[in-house]
Parts: sequence; C-alpha cells; structure tokens
Amino acid sequence: MALVAALWATGIGVAIIAIPIFAVWPTANGGESSWLVALRDSGLAWVIAHGVSVRADSATYSLLPLGLLLIWLALLGHAGRWAARATAVTTLRDAGALVAAGAVFYALILSGASSLSNTPDFRTSPTRAFGVGLFVAATGLAWGVLRGSGLMTELRARMSPHARTMVAAATAGAIALVGFGAIAAAVSLGLNFSAALAAQRLLDPGPVGGLALLLLGVGYAPVVIMWATSYLVGAGIVLGAGVVISPFAAPVESVLLPPFPLFASLPGDLGSLGVALPLAGVVAGAIMGAVVGRRTERSVVARLTLVVGSVVIASISLAIMARLAVGSLGDERLVSIGPPSETVALLSGGLLLLGAIPVALLMRSSIVAPDDWDMTAYDARGHRFEPVKDRYV
Repeated sequence: MALVAALWATGIGVAIIAIPIFAVWPTANGGESSWLVALRDSGLAWVIAHGVSVRADSATYSLLPLGLLLIWLALLGHAGRWAARATAVTTLRDAGALVAAGAVFYALILSGASSLSNTPDFRTSPTRAFGVGLFVAATGLAWGVLRGSGLMTELRARMSPHARTMVAAATAGAIALVGFGAIAAAVSLGLNFSAALAAQRLLDPGPVGGLALLLLGVGYAPVVIMWATSYLVGAGIVLGAGVVISPFAAPVESVLLPPFPLFASLPGDLGSLGVALPLAGVVAGAIMGAVVGRRTERSVVARLTLVVGSVVIASISLAIMARLAVGSLGDERLVSIGPPSETVALLSGGLLLLGAIPVALLMRSSIVAPDDWDMTAYDARGHRFEPVKDRYV
C-alpha cells in the first residue's frame, strides 16, 4: 500500500504540472518538438516544484516557490490517510513503517525523475532530489497516516499536559508572528503596487505567461512572508554580499533584483517608524504567555519553565522557516539572499520572551482550584454524607 500511495501522489502531482505544459506545447515551438520533450519538461518542473535547486549553465537557482510544497503535502496527506485505512493501521509502529516505506518510494521516484529530466541547459541533482523527496513525503504521509488511523489522539495522550501546553503556546506564537509578517508584506505590496505593475509590464508575459506568473507569485508568497517576518523582528533581509535591509538602517548600496512583481513589496527606509516594528514580536509573545497562563497552575516556576520551553520551540521553528526562504537567484551578486536564520532565532526569541513572561505570570489560570471542586461525599449505596467540620458523618 505504501508503493500505491506514493504512485498515486506522484501521478496526480505530475498531472497538475503536465496539463498546462501540454496545453501550450503545440503552439510553443510551432508543434515541431516531440511530446517526449513536453513530458521531460513536466518531470523537470515537478522536481523543481519540490524545492530542488536547478542549475542553468553556470548559475544555480535555489530560491524556489515553496508555496507549491503545500500541494504535494496535501496529496501525500490524502494518500497516507487512504493507506492507513486500507491497511488497518492500529499502532504507532505500524504507522511508522508505512510512512517510512512510502517516503522511500516517493523519494526514489523523485530522484529518478530528476535523473531522467536533466538536459544540458537545466540540471537538478538526483541525490538532492532524493533527500528533499524523503523529507516532503515523510511529512505529508505522517500527517495523513496519523489522521487516517486515529492515532493522532493517542500521540497527544502520550504527551504530558505541560508538553502539550508548550507545543500549543509555541504554535500560537509562531503563527501570530508569521501572520504579522504576512500583513506587513501585504501592506508593503499595496503601497508599492505601481512598482509591481511596472515589473509585470516589463516582463510582458502575455495571457498564458500571465497565468504562470500569477501561479509563481502564489508559490513565492511564503518566501516573501518569511522575509517580512525577519524584517519585523529586526533581523533584516540579506540581498547579497554586504547588503542588508532592516527597520533600523537603509541599505548601503542598492541591488538590482529580477523584475518580479512580488519583489516590489521589499520596504525602503522607514525612518523612525521602523523602530516600532519589533513590537509585533512582543505582541506574539503576549499571545504565547496567555496560552501558558490559562493552561498552567499558578506556580511561578512552572510558568517560567513552560514559557522558556515554548519560546525555544517557536524560535527554532522560525529559524527553520527562515532558512527555507534563503536561496540563490543565479546572479553572482545574488548567491545567497533571504533572512539570516540564526539572527531570526535570537531576535524572535528575545521578543517573544519579553512579551510572554509578564502575561504568563499575570494571567489567571482556567484550571479549577481545589476549593471549587465538589466536596460532597457518598457511600457505596449513593447516600450522601453531611459534612461536619472536617469529617463526614
């Protein structure tokens, strides 16, 4: 069933890429190229859409549209859910075996597609494709298998209440901070909408190319959001060697980015307004503190411990997401652009702590206090005892 699930996710995924390519294939080269060329291009595009870097001549492009990963994760999740029900998975060991087998099959297929679709002009690494495919498939299949088998509830039950609180608080804080980044990116794009339209006119993509550009923009949206999140916390965005834009300083020199509409959302010099942007991290921390405070007993040590643990989890998660938004755009001046992940972890952690600690200590717990419990006592027959001082008679 693991192989069937991997093949199903592969077939639907390749079809999503191949259908638009075959739709424009007859007119792209006057109908002179073979359909095998279109099939090879579909395979190459499918591999690249997983986040596998591509090399064109001497340039490497690794800043890829990560938003497309959500499509493959959704397909793999659906396949994993079906496989779990088809094989009647009942234990975590069986679930792990099914996920491992399916992930290996999927990674081998992606690696094979990378090897078969390489051309002298565009090349991807089969080894890197295998590693990326293994990670993507394991993530999507694990989610689907746990949901399909009903083991998600068991997995949560095995976690201690404090562990569940840390995960919930970390998730809330990370989502809040990334959400603020999405709002900031949307506002910046709106303020620079004329520049985005100018970039689109310069590309002159035409109807088909315009649709492809729109889909590409949707795919790059998570990258731009993580750039905005890094900017909000003060880590800034690296745009080449020695060029960093941050809310505290304007770039020393300008960098000529490719004419892509989403790049118009990059902010300029905000002046004194930029100093207030990191407050978004403090607000996200306050949300984390509220989660910890509401779900924890009124113990200063316990709350501080859970706050620190939650902030560590959130900071590591944000650093991983920031690292995924770093890559190359081919040009030697744009070898590694994006947010500095280590700085994002440190600054976001400090801001989250600053907001979480006071709120966690002041928030009233929702846990029922012992004084509020029902102290009524009953005997074996259900007769009620009447409390007299400290005894029941």
